[in-house]
Amino acid sequence: MELENHTINQKYSDYIQPLNQDLYRLIDSRLIAFDKEWSKKNILDYGCNIGNLLTTSQGIIKEDCYTGIDVQEKALTIAQRNFPNATFIKSNYHHPAFNSTGSFNFPLVDKKFDIIFCIGVFTHCDMNYIKKHIEFFKSLLNKDGYIVFSIWEDYHFGRYLELFLRFILKIEFPKSVYKPFTKSIYLVNRKESVADVDSLELKEVDWLETFFHAEHLHQSISNLKLLDGPRAKHSFYLVS
Repeated sequence: MELENHTINQKYSDYIQPLNQDLYRLIDSRLIAFDKEWSKKNILDYGCNIGNLLTTSQGIIKEDCYTGIDVQEKALTIAQRNFPNATFIKSNYHHPAFNSTGSFNFPLVDKKFDIIFCIGVFTHCDMNYIKKHIEFFKSLLNKDGYIVFSIWEDYHFGRYLELFLRFILKIEFPKSVYKPFTKSIYLVNRKESVADVDSLELKEVDWLETFFHAEHLHQSISNLKLLDGPRAKHSFYLVS
C-alpha cells in the first residue's frame, strides 16, 4: 500500500480524501485490546468518503460487512467502483463545511451495526452537532455495539494546534485565546477564532476546524473512553 502526500485543501465541495494515513492500522492498534474481533463485525463508516478504511484494511474487513455513508456523491462513486460488494449510502444531512445546504433529516438506514466509525467528521463540528449525531448512531447499534470517532483535542496534540496553524496554514494564532481555553476553539475561515462555546451559528463556511479540551469532551459525552495508541493527528474515542 502506498500512502499519498496530503496537500492542504479545505474547500470541501467534491472533497476527495487523500490516502495520507493507514487508517486501518491506526484503528486496529487502539481497538485490538478492547475488541479483538472488531474487523469481522458489521461496520458503518459514517463520513466514509472513498472508503479508505476498506482500502487500508487490504481485505481484512469484508465488503459485505461494510456500509459507508457520505455527503460527497463524487467520492461515493469512486468508493462503489473500488468496492462493488460493499453498501454505500448518499446522505444529504447538513454539515457546516462539507454540506452547508443540506437538510437536518438523518439518512434512512434499514439495518443495525456492531460498530459505527465517524473519522474526520467531528473535527469540523460544534459540540451540539456531535452530541446529536451520537444519539442518532446509538439508534443504529446492535446490543453491545459501540461508536468510535476521531477529534482534535488539546491533551494529545500538545503544541500541534499552534504548529499546524503557523507552519501549515501560515496563521499566527493568538496565544491569549489558546492558553486559557477550557471547552473548545473553533477556527472559522482560517482567520476568525471563537473560543469556549458549545454551539455555533454557522450556515456556511469555507473552512472550519474544531479543537476540544479533553475534560470538556468527557463532561459532554457519557460513557466516553479514550482509545490510546500510536501517535496520530487526531485522538480516537469510543462511546458504548
